Amino acid sequence: MGLFSFRKNKSEENSMGTKTDADVRIKQGESYEKKGKLDLAIKEYRKVLKTKPNHAGAHHNLSIVYAKQGKFEYALLEASEALRIDPELDGAFLFLAGIYDKKGNPEQAIEVWRGALKINPNLSMPYFFLGDLYEKQGRPREAVECLRKFINLCPPEKSNVIWLVEVNIRRLSKQI
Repeated sequence: MGLFSFRKNKSEENSMGTKTDADVRIKQGESYEKKGKLDLAIKEYRKVLKTKPNHAGAHHNLSIVYAKQGKFEYALLEASEALRIDPELDGAFLFLAGIYDKKGNPEQAIEVWRGALKINPNLSMPYFFLGDLYEKQGRPREAVECLRKFINLCPPEKSNVIWLVEVNIRRLSKQI
């Protein structure tokens, strides 16, 4: 997983501390997904949802697989359902916003990113993506503000990314 990858599934363990059938199926689905066997991954995630319809992680993973297949409407539905079930699933927020942005709905993407920040204002990535989107919209002041917040929240080990963002801030600041 890279800097821009977000997948967080909460493991479900039974009272004896062993993994549940849902966990096993999620892992199997992720394995299929990594191998490019997306239809098999979907089947595994659907099996989880058959017995646990409110499994936010399964909905989130389905949204990712559907997006990989180019089925963005399904991806939006699944990401939205994951967030309805678990509003703190930050990966689903960022993924949903990315889909809206890719589909040409920047205002909806902005609303999703703002929603993520309402739940957890200490997330760095929404600020990065908001800054990028504001720059694309010709809103340099808002872009710089968001990118500065990203730098303040970004972990120090990401210094190569921080350096690039600082260069972008200097460039954008000339437009203000």
